[in-house]
Order: sequence, then C-alpha cells, then structure tokens
Amino acid sequence: MKTTFAFITVLIASLFTGCATSHHRTCAWEYRVIEGVVEYSDFPKEKLLESRLNAAAKEGYVIVSAHSVVAPNATVPSTIVILKRPRK
Repeated sequence: MKTTFAFITVLIASLFTGCATSHHRTCAWEYRVIEGVVEYSDFPKEKLLESRLNAAAKEGYVIVSAHSVVAPNATVPSTIVILKRPRK
C-alpha cells in the first residue's frame, strides 16, 4: 500500500513539474559571415577584423564560430567569423 501511494505521489508530482517548466520560445536567427585580417600595418582599416566585428556587435550580432585560414598565395592569414542575432 505504501509503495502504491509513493508511486502515485511521484507520478502526480512529475506531471505538475512538467507543466511548471518554462516553455522555450523558438527564435529565428539572422546570420552574417565576416572575413578579415586581424592586424597588419599595410591593410586598410576597413579590412581589419576588429572594426568590422565592433560594427556588427552594435547591430546586435554575437559570435557563433571563428577560424583562420591561409590561402595558397596569401601572405597573411584570414579569419572567418560567423555571427548571429535574433531576426527582427
């Protein structure tokens, strides 16, 4: 009898717990890919990654992923950054 009561109590508690959890809102994301160099003296300022990332952050973007690549004929590595923000 005690085990049946305990089982029913746990069952009812789990049902109420499921109803009390917050519902996750699905969000559509807007993505942007930025490519640039980190810091080299002979590159124009608008090509530098830092200024482009700061501008994207002001628009509400956050970094999802980043990696650096070196093209076969390139002299400096290029960094590719994937950004996202909630769709407006």
